[in-house]
Amino acid sequence: MRGRIFYPPNQINTWKEFPEKNTSSTLLIPACHMELYHLKIKAFRNKPNEYLSYLLKSYSFLIRNGMIPKNSKLETAYQEEGLKLQRVDFIPNGDDWAEMKCLKSFLNRSMTWIFVHLLLLDSLEIAKLLPERLSDFVVPKISKFRVVVKIILSRKASLYTRILQYTRDKAG
Repeated sequence: MRGRIFYPPNQINTWKEFPEKNTSSTLLIPACHMELYHLKIKAFRNKPNEYLSYLLKSYSFLIRNGMIPKNSKLETAYQEEGLKLQRVDFIPNGDDWAEMKCLKSFLNRSMTWIFVHLLLLDSLEIAKLLPERLSDFVVPKISKFRVVVKIILSRKASLYTRILQYTRDKAG
């Protein structure tokens, strides 16, 4: 008796654009960084969603060149315990929140960890030191990226890889 192998068709989750109405989201910022957070957010009229957009745009050059440390384990790494995390609720822009979710998946880090890391980079004002022409030459500003996950399982070994791909179109 011969066995048959059935391969499922490719599954694609399609969407055309982000919904206009966004839901509330939460960031957990360590108490030791709350003063810095409030200082930085004043320049953005106390709107966390605008500050998140600024961080993602200003530090995209560093993000895309691997300057944010990745978690080497498969599971998502969160912030350390005992940091007395303070809750910040806000309504993020859909594009920014989707980018944070892609970064979370790629870096194996929580979105809050990524935000706090970008906040600390911003406290050093590294974005002002990045040469604009170099960043425009290396990474076009119109490029978007997507995360592709490939899993290869065999009898001897398994491989799990996340690949960050850059695309010029918005949908990836």
